[in-house]
Amino acid sequence: MLLDTIDKAFKYSLGEENTKIIFDYLDKKSCSKTEVPQKLPLFSLELRKVMDSEESRIGRARASVQGSALIIEETIVRMLCLRLAKANIKLSQTHLGELTNVAFAELVMKLKEACLAEKRACQSFQTLQATSEVRINGGEISNGE
Repeated sequence: MLLDTIDKAFKYSLGEENTKIIFDYLDKKSCSKTEVPQKLPLFSLELRKVMDSEESRIGRARASVQGSALIIEETIVRMLCLRLAKANIKLSQTHLGELTNVAFAELVMKLKEACLAEKRACQSFQTLQATSEVRINGGEISNGE
């Protein structure tokens, strides 16, 4: 989900050709597209280098917006949160307002931890529900035996 979200955020924000340029650049910096989830700090660092340099590699023109990597990262996080919400994954343990000064890599890891915790809680609830099924037969209550 993270890789697909990053890809969509890049394409939406920068277009198809610039997305390819960024992923080619990242690949040369030992952070291929498939390695991004394991190398989030490196991904963020290299994204900042390519997007926020004095002479941006994208389009070979001066970067018109300082902090554009930050904007892309924020877009990725927002899109990821929307996708999680659409998948009915509640991130109640994560308060995004409290994470405003958290680095991109750490924020994505916190979202991942919250997502995994929510999935474990749902699985535990389903297991508990399956093992302690209560049946009412003719006014008597049994535990499924």
